[in-house]
Amino acid sequence: MRGPLSFRARLKASATPNVLLDELVPAAIEIIRATGRPMGRKEIHAALAERGLEVLGADPVRTLGAILWRAREHIDSLEGRGYWPKGDPVPPVSLDEPRAALMAQRAARRAQGIPKRT
Repeated sequence: MRGPLSFRARLKASATPNVLLDELVPAAIEIIRATGRPMGRKEIHAALAERGLEVLGADPVRTLGAILWRAREHIDSLEGRGYWPKGDPVPPVSLDEPRAALMAQRAARRAQGIPKRT
């Protein structure tokens, strides 16, 4: 870990007031690292709930996404793949990831002019 993480100052007073933000983001990072692949916010939310960390809000999964986005000094959002700890080597796309990840990889290849595999 890079040191103490304090995210409370980043959030407006009205945003998820009961969440222990100093525990939430480090726990999310720990969960993602233990999984060994990028994770979506629904997966992270479920894993946090298993640990007893509750995210409050009208839409808790969306609120978690906002919290993780605000913690972008410590966590990256990989388009089509999910969240990953900033600075950690990004694993290659695997078949364990959602189909959206594979589709994003194919779209990136097409954008680079790489032909389809046959």
